[in-house]
Amino acid sequence: MTSSTQPGAAPEDGLDPCEITKAASAKPQFDKAVFAAFTEEGRKAWADVPDAAAWVREIRGAESTSQSENPPTLHPRFATPMANVMAAFDQLLGATAYTFPLKGAAPNAGGVYVFQEDGIALYVGRTDNLQSRLGQHQRAASPANQASFAARIAREDIGREEATYLAETSRKVLHATDEFAQAFMAAKSRVRAMQVRFVIITDPVEQAVLEIYAATILGAPFSDFATH
Repeated sequence: MTSSTQPGAAPEDGLDPCEITKAASAKPQFDKAVFAAFTEEGRKAWADVPDAAAWVREIRGAESTSQSENPPTLHPRFATPMANVMAAFDQLLGATAYTFPLKGAAPNAGGVYVFQEDGIALYVGRTDNLQSRLGQHQRAASPANQASFAARIAREDIGREEATYLAETSRKVLHATDEFAQAFMAAKSRVRAMQVRFVIITDPVEQAVLEIYAATILGAPFSDFATH
């Protein structure tokens, strides 16, 4: 079926296609005076609402208000250890900063420690024997599995930070190379010149949580919690 509308004549519904096209392509007009008046009307309307957030909670109902006023809390079994951890973290920050050799400053007790260089925390660790563990980190004869902090520094220095499961490129093979050996010795010397702070904490759960908490808050770049 063809249209009976003649060229130039208005369609039967009274709408001119040309006018419709013009209206659709026309840019909307922005009236500053109307916008200002609308904005002022809104400002006056909200002037009587002293706390907009409270008003929104009110209209949402008591359930929403209850949720906002009662945030989730720690499980009771974790609340006490976490409180102890936060107190121990403050003690760690305020602890005496020692340099090597420690000369008996570190006790034969468990705890958490942090190595700092120029006031910046680089590594956080935990141990059941602070005296023994801190010695391992900087002793010239310590292998990579004992001086793990220095080993991480060395791997970064030679651009081999990522662990690999391929035999020919494993860490065992890497640690046997002259390149790593030289970087590792230099890294242990670097660790030996750092400051170390520690706090005695014997509970294994609190030790583990404090290590993660301190490394996260301090942003220690060489603390690694990834599984390999």
